[in-house]
Amino acid sequence: MAAVHAALRALKEKIDGGPAPSTIRRIRTKLKLSQREAGSLFKVGENAFDKYERGLIEPSGPTIQLMTLLETSRTARRIAVAAQVAYFTAPVANGD
Repeated sequence: MAAVHAALRALKEKIDGGPAPSTIRRIRTKLKLSQREAGSLFKVGENAFDKYERGLIEPSGPTIQLMTLLETSRTARRIAVAAQVAYFTAPVANGD
């Protein structure tokens, strides 16, 4: 049953253009992000990439577009890496 499900996902990826869970994982690892880091960077929540990669939910249109851009554009990847470094190294406001 899992093989049939994977084949249907791959077919849907070709027809609809939405990435299959394996494609999402490949893009995330290409960007050298953990699932939590990717969720924070894409502003979709800490557990979203876990759910995307298991096929439980599909990413939104803008998230798919951004993933595609980061996969295909070296310049976009450099900007994302710089943003990631800035995001994860920025001082946290105390809130007092």
